Amino acid sequence: MYARISVFLSAILATQAAGLHPVRDMLPANHATNDLHDRTTHERAYGAPSSPRSEPISTIHRGQENDTASLIQKGDCVFSAWDELYITDFLQEQLGYLSTSDHCWIIKGVRGLQELLHRNITANPLNNVTIPTCVSLNITSKGNSFSIDFSTNSYEVNGVAEDTFVLLTYVHLVCMTAAFFLAYPMILVLASTPSLCIMIDRPLQEPTKAKIDRWQTIFQTFVFAPLMIGGLVTGIIGMGTSDHARTEHGIVGYITIGLAAIVLPLYLYQRRLSSRPDLTFYMYRRMEFINALDFIICQAILVISGFALPDGIDDFGVMTLCGTNTISTSLIFSLGMIVSFVWNCAMATMTVQWLLSQRLQGGTFRDRAPPWMLKVLRKRSI
Repeated sequence: MYARISVFLSAILATQAAGLHPVRDMLPANHATNDLHDRTTHERAYGAPSSPRSEPISTIHRGQENDTASLIQKGDCVFSAWDELYITDFLQEQLGYLSTSDHCWIIKGVRGLQELLHRNITANPLNNVTIPTCVSLNITSKGNSFSIDFSTNSYEVNGVAEDTFVLLTYVHLVCMTAAFFLAYPMILVLASTPSLCIMIDRPLQEPTKAKIDRWQTIFQTFVFAPLMIGGLVTGIIGMGTSDHARTEHGIVGYITIGLAAIVLPLYLYQRRLSSRPDLTFYMYRRMEFINALDFIICQAILVISGFALPDGIDDFGVMTLCGTNTISTSLIFSLGMIVSFVWNCAMATMTVQWLLSQRLQGGTFRDRAPPWMLKVLRKRSI
């Protein structure tokens, strides 16, 4: 009995003499980094996502130098590598949830992120984290590159400063909304008015018709086209160094602008054909085809442009770090009702014009079919 106790005590003394600790060595060496995973309860209380991190920031093995205790110097700024790892990982997680699920915090911008980070650090005092205010932290999330500066509570997104990006976005929003939800619907209403008046047996007088054509030309060339170009340029500049057409808003926007670029030369060609007094049969058939193509493109522009606006608002909320929190919901609803009124008028006018034209043609499908289709039908009937 005494011999066994003596052997056990000798083993303990030999272990201590070698500089080892039997209890301490049983603990994982990266226990400091695992504290980062134990803050989900606090984050959930302040609106942050409740899912744990997929993997720790770093792992420190026994016998390896603890890099998180080292200092990093950038210019005159000296800060801990552990602080940079901890804060960068926290910001990466918050921006990731913002980009994927539109999970916004209460205070917009960098102030909201700093408030969340401060609460997180306060809830985990053992981590001993200090927010570096003398250096910018670079985060990449869903194609957007953010450079966050806590000393000035400002940021850059894709190389564009915060104030510049917000200004470009507002100009882009105003130009595109005025172009596709105000100017373009008014152009369609003006274009359909002469035909509707003829169909209801109330044709316009030549001076009135010439005035409507003149206003349509003014809206088409001096209002719609400049607004569309201005919105396109500000949108491209606002994206900065990011890849273009990587979001739903960008893809839908490029499709809408491409269709609108086709409409303008079609309109000018229609005016040229309709102004010719010696219109031949083939020119008339060509003009009918162009009118049908123009009708389809106009309807497509009206429908597709309706999807670009909400997608753009979602992208704006992500790239401004929850900047949409400061926008009044009632104001957005009121402006949306005003804009949709003009948009719906254009849709209704073009639909009524098409229905009346089909009604006035009368007869069966065989009576209204073009000659080439009648030949095909006769061959199949034989």
